[in-house]
Amino acid sequence: MSNQKKKATPSPVTAAPEASDDFRMHIHEDGTVHAHAHSPEEYKKLIHRTSIIIGHATSIKKMLEEQRDCTEILIQISAVQSSLNNLGKLILKNHINECVIHANSGEDPAVQQLALSSLNDAIDKFIR
Repeated sequence: MSNQKKKATPSPVTAAPEASDDFRMHIHEDGTVHAHAHSPEEYKKLIHRTSIIIGHATSIKKMLEEQRDCTEILIQISAVQSSLNNLGKLILKNHINECVIHANSGEDPAVQQLALSSLNDAIDKFIR
């Protein structure tokens, strides 16, 4: 699969309202667009968790530079993997609770199908 981003163009079937403080726009790889609310508090929590993970990853690098005991390094790597998995689960949960439920509350079957397809793709990529 290519790492290049596809140019997204809004689809008339799934066009969404303009982004505002209350709504976020999401443009999918196939060009479809939808908007829904995300809690700023949730983003802050996710960013905080990410900062902690970055700190732990940096400490792994330092441990390697200091040629610390392999067991200590492996324990730290395990902690980072667990933290990343928990972050991913939280994002997936938020995606289901915000994105998918929002899309399925509308009347447009095409938007509902896109949301479910997007969820399935996200699960497949996350669980690899």
